[in-house]
Amino acid sequence: MKKGFTVIELVVVMALFSIVILLLWSVLFSSMTMFDRSKENSEMYFQVRYGSDYIRNEIRNATEIELLDSIPATFIAGNEYLYIEDNTLKHHTDSGTKEVTKAILEEDTPMFLLVLINSTKSNNVTYTIRGSIDNSKGDRTYDVSTTIHLNNIRNNSTDTGQVIVYKKP
Repeated sequence: MKKGFTVIELVVVMALFSIVILLLWSVLFSSMTMFDRSKENSEMYFQVRYGSDYIRNEIRNATEIELLDSIPATFIAGNEYLYIEDNTLKHHTDSGTKEVTKAILEEDTPMFLLVLINSTKSNNVTYTIRGSIDNSKGDRTYDVSTTIHLNNIRNNSTDTGQVIVYKKP
């Protein structure tokens, strides 16, 4: 009697082996997809939170603040500007313009709401920053709404706009 495998045994083993390999491949592929999606979401969350925190830290102690409807053609020396252009939060100072976040932010209209109530009550700026990712896996958005108490502003007005113009002490 000869020892070895028959053709049928080899075909069955190869079929079972192929099924196991396909199952492992699909698990690996779905894990990689979930990892990529988590990484994109994490980056979007970070950029939105960072942009919100950056605005808060910049304007909280401003001595003057104003909202503009659009980015001015020329910037006035001594003023600082915060705005979103090309889906990126930008900060303009006398030394130039820098990009604060990556290009995932959405431009809302109006983006900033300035509420300066009176000299004895709180004066606040409220804003929402929204980030979005649009790819083959679908659209995802994340937004942060923030209200900042302005420590040094004392006047009466309410305004909305796309650009924050301010001066620091």
